[in-house]
Amino acid sequence: MRLVFRQSLVSMVLMSWISTGHAEVLINEVMIDPAGADGTNEWMELCNNGEEDVDVSGWIVQSAGTPPFADKYEIPSGTVIPTGGYLLLGPGTFNNSFQNGGSATDGVRILDPSSGWTDTLLYDAPNGNGLPDDLADPSVGPFAPDPAGDNTLARQVDCTEVNNDGSDFIETSDVTPGAENIFSGTGGTETCENVVLTGVVINEVLYDADGSDSGREWIELHNTMTEDVDVSGWMVQVAGSSFSTKGTFPDNTIIPAGSYYIVGGEQAADDL
Repeated sequence: MRLVFRQSLVSMVLMSWISTGHAEVLINEVMIDPAGADGTNEWMELCNNGEEDVDVSGWIVQSAGTPPFADKYEIPSGTVIPTGGYLLLGPGTFNNSFQNGGSATDGVRILDPSSGWTDTLLYDAPNGNGLPDDLADPSVGPFAPDPAGDNTLARQVDCTEVNNDGSDFIETSDVTPGAENIFSGTGGTETCENVVLTGVVINEVLYDADGSDSGREWIELHNTMTEDVDVSGWMVQVAGSSFSTKGTFPDNTIIPAGSYYIVGGEQAADDL
C-alpha cells in the first residue's frame, strides 16, 4: 500500500477558521448562587484557550429559566482576552440575578452577536421548559448540578471543551475567580491541577465517505505544541478486533508548531 502525506488547502482553511478565536472563548466558572444578595455578588469567568488574543467587545452575557435567553450584560468596547488568559466579570457586574435552579433546568451563556456563536451552560434538571444548549433545541442534557449557596460551577478540565454539555462542569467550593480552576484532593491538603494533554493529536477523521471509501478517507493531525514535531517513523493504525499498521511516516516528516496535517484523502492509494 502507498500512504500519501500532504499539507492541503483543507488544513489551511481549518487553521484560518480556528484562529478567529470564537470557539476558543469559553465560560470557565460561574457563581450562580452566592451567600449574599445574588444581583451584586454573582460573577462569571471567561477564558481564552486559543492561539490568538480575542476581542470580546460587545459580546453579551445571557441567562434563562424559560426560552428565550435574555440579555444580562454587554461586555464593554476594548475588552480583549489574551491567549491563555482569563476575564473576570466580577461581583456587581450583573444587576439582575441569574436563575438559581432548584426545580428545573436554568442556564447562562455568552453570545457573539456578530457571528451568532454561543457557549452555553445549563444546570439542574429536568429541562421541562426546553432550554437549548449549543448542540440541540431543546437540550436533553446531561446538565451541570444545581450548586449549593456560595459554591461555583467550574470546568473540571480548565478552559477545555470536552463534551460540550453540562458534564464538563462540576460543583466546587474551591472558587478561583479570574484564574485557573484547581480543585482540592480528598486525601489530604495537596491540590491536583487539571492536566490537558498536548503534543500531536488526531483532530478530525473521515472514515465513512459518501460513496466509495477507497482513496477518500483521511485523518487530520494537529500539533498543539509551540515547537515543530518530527513524526518520522510514526505509524497510522486501524483496528476491528486488533490494531494493524496501515502506513508509516517517511523520514523528515515535520509538523510545524500549531499546524495541521492531512493524511490520506483523494491522493491515497488504498483505504485507511
